[in-house]
Amino acid sequence: MGIAFPESSEKYPLKSTKIIGNEKSFVNAKAKEIRIAKYDLSVLIIGETGTGKELFARLIHNISERKEKPFVTLNCSAINPTIPESEFFGYKKGAFTGATEDRTGYFKIADVGTIFLDEVVDLTVELQLKLLRVLENGTFFPVGSNKEVNVNVRIIAATNQNLEELCKIGKFRLDLYNRLNQVTIELPPLRKRKSDIPILAKNFVEEWNRRYNENKYISEEVLPFLVNYNWPGNIR
Repeated sequence: MGIAFPESSEKYPLKSTKIIGNEKSFVNAKAKEIRIAKYDLSVLIIGETGTGKELFARLIHNISERKEKPFVTLNCSAINPTIPESEFFGYKKGAFTGATEDRTGYFKIADVGTIFLDEVVDLTVELQLKLLRVLENGTFFPVGSNKEVNVNVRIIAATNQNLEELCKIGKFRLDLYNRLNQVTIELPPLRKRKSDIPILAKNFVEEWNRRYNENKYISEEVLPFLVNYNWPGNIR
């Protein structure tokens, strides 16, 4: 179950962020994350590819109590499929063929900070269970070790799929979903943020001009074509 928070966000003005957009649903999503950043809760960010899920995760971290601590990003779809838990929790020398020295996992690297699990839906069921243990107890065992490790990590997860539906068909653990889903932030696709497209276009052209010392611009005649385009890649 998600947690509701007061609507007021005066202490954290939106202009303090680098995330651009004035369309109502986008502003509401940004205001929500700013309100909940100080609460040490797990956050699930839902949105299509390219909608800015990692930017939102970084903003939550940067205005939280953990802002001076590590922010670690892990793409769950790119985890080593042979021994996936070694990416999360590290391993001891000799734990398996090729383990010639101890390795620290991402969760230990992120200790007292934040870990961002992108594409969390791609975790194996076995790894989902081990992640659940970390969420429940803050502990894990590195591969090849019988010594328990304690960590204090805030987890922000992201997905472009419907986790509730995946839970129903057994592809994602319901108990893990409930743990990750203490707060949910849903990001709208760019095609539903038409009023933001001219603002974003101007921003990206200005970035280009600063980088290459040029003076390009977008003419007024072109804007309707940009606004009416479907943008399948969203902001990306």
